[in-house]
Amino acid sequence: MAARCGDDPWALDLNHLAARLASGEFRVTDIRTLPCRDSSWSCLPAHGSRSRRSGSRFKRAPGEPLRLTALSLGRHLLFPLGLPGGFSLYVRERDALLVPLLP
Repeated sequence: MAARCGDDPWALDLNHLAARLASGEFRVTDIRTLPCRDSSWSCLPAHGSRSRRSGSRFKRAPGEPLRLTALSLGRHLLFPLGLPGGFSLYVRERDALLVPLLP
């Protein structure tokens, strides 16, 4: 699995994997990642964020948009470093939705 998803286990297509395991027809080629897309946000705090997806920190200069590459489709949690709260980022094929988490 690690060889197929790289360093991002959140990118695995778990629904497909579970269906293939349940069918009894599972093959190693059924281990695949979800479709991905890039996203850019300028409304997030400028001193960085971390993501549930990989634990990475995304640092950028003030006024510079946060660029996230190869995000798998689905929900990601983003937490600003040093600030309360966070965001749910819903990535879909054609768009993405950023929703603040309630305190």
